[in-house]
Amino acid sequence: MTRSLADKRRGDHNRLGFDLQLGTVRFAGTFLSDPLDVPWPVVEYLAAHLDMADVSVAKRYAERLPTQHEHAREIRQAYGYRDLSDASAAAGLREFLDGRAWTHTEGPYLLFGQAVTWLRRNKVLLPGVTVQTRLVATACDSAAERMRRTLAGAAAAADPALPARLQGLKP
Repeated sequence: MTRSLADKRRGDHNRLGFDLQLGTVRFAGTFLSDPLDVPWPVVEYLAAHLDMADVSVAKRYAERLPTQHEHAREIRQAYGYRDLSDASAAAGLREFLDGRAWTHTEGPYLLFGQAVTWLRRNKVLLPGVTVQTRLVATACDSAAERMRRTLAGAAAAADPALPARLQGLKP
């Protein structure tokens, strides 16, 4: 499918730029603001894959921003990529993070990595780092509060006076 979509482009620069965007979203999980902001060997590899002798044509792709946006939209449609603004994607990530934070002992850093893996597996474009950090922190806080309530309930069930005695202890 990749080759046929790239072949629809007019001009080698557009064919190469399209494949660069597709490779970036598949590898990095997001579209780069500058599609040429990749290591040059990647550009050379894709150009060879597309049977292009002149790799420098890639520089022309950056000249027309609307073409880049059009290609990104087409890639999203053809391959099923979604933004986190998609309600089902956001709900799925929150459900995953809440469940993972509750059932695993990993900290926020590892949970962040698990979220990236979930997003990529489910073809959801990676949000900004601050957005993802906030989602992970919320899941961790929710799991900690749930644990506190569960322990307080268990303590009260075991001895109704125990929660008050525990709260009276000095740290």
